[in-house]
Amino acid sequence: MKRNFQNYIKEYGLKLFVSKAIRRQFLNSNSSLGQKINDYNEKLVSEKLQKIFNEEEIDETGLFEVKKKFDTLPIWIMWWQGYDKAPDLVKACINSVKRNNSSRPVIVLSESNYEEYIGIPKYVKEKYELGYITVTHLSDMIRVALLYIYGGVWCDATILDVAEIPQKVFDSDFFTIKTGLKTKEPSHGEWTTFFLASQPGNELMRQIAVDHYKFWKQHNELIDYIMFDYIIRMITQHESQTESQVKAVPKNNPNVFKLIQYINEPYQEVSEQIADFEKNTKLFKLSWKAEINNQGGTVYQHIIGKYLE
Repeated sequence: MKRNFQNYIKEYGLKLFVSKAIRRQFLNSNSSLGQKINDYNEKLVSEKLQKIFNEEEIDETGLFEVKKKFDTLPIWIMWWQGYDKAPDLVKACINSVKRNNSSRPVIVLSESNYEEYIGIPKYVKEKYELGYITVTHLSDMIRVALLYIYGGVWCDATILDVAEIPQKVFDSDFFTIKTGLKTKEPSHGEWTTFFLASQPGNELMRQIAVDHYKFWKQHNELIDYIMFDYIIRMITQHESQTESQVKAVPKNNPNVFKLIQYINEPYQEVSEQIADFEKNTKLFKLSWKAEINNQGGTVYQHIIGKYLE
């Protein structure tokens, strides 16, 4: 979906539009000025969102209907076009999760089957079909609603899993990958939205879903690409129980973003380094959009060979 700047200003005001434009110029700056601009932008976005959430009401009747039964908490993955149409790297990542968690249901969602597990508000589906909501942001709503209804783990389709996901993840009230590294996003390194886990009925998951539904009930223009992170931050700032759940998650998978940096390197030359990463990291965030060197013997070819061929 193309951003409509005129609509954005109409919906959220010129001040926020200008603040976001200035922030983009300082994204790679570690200066105190850059931090102040980032904090100010975060404050403006949060204030706008809070006003929306306070104004809107959502009828939750039938919204979180249980459509399936599971004996054990499942792992949820989604590739909108379906597994067969996924890039090879995505297929390899999905296969890695299945292979390393063979005793647990791994549900691969797509456009053709997601409604077997979950219902979404009619206006959300309509706004997706009209192009106001992207697949990325539709999946934000799908993942938290699924976790609230069924529990389990949400794992993005571009996560390479090199070991079984520990039982303690499934036993936790809430779990996420937490590197602990300070970021300029509202998560500040305390969570990642591409790997989330919860018990069924988790209040944080419900509130994230409801806030998304409230937002899209009132607006057609996304206020911020990482609105998901803003919502989590706002909920945890106002509700001590959800804040405690997030803070209780220990630092984990510190090298989650490292493997992608080696994707085109000769595997034999970096295999020891990768083995070192895997000592304390079992989940690696990759990207199907990465420029791939198709020469033989690379880390990419090693992953494909191990999990796809």
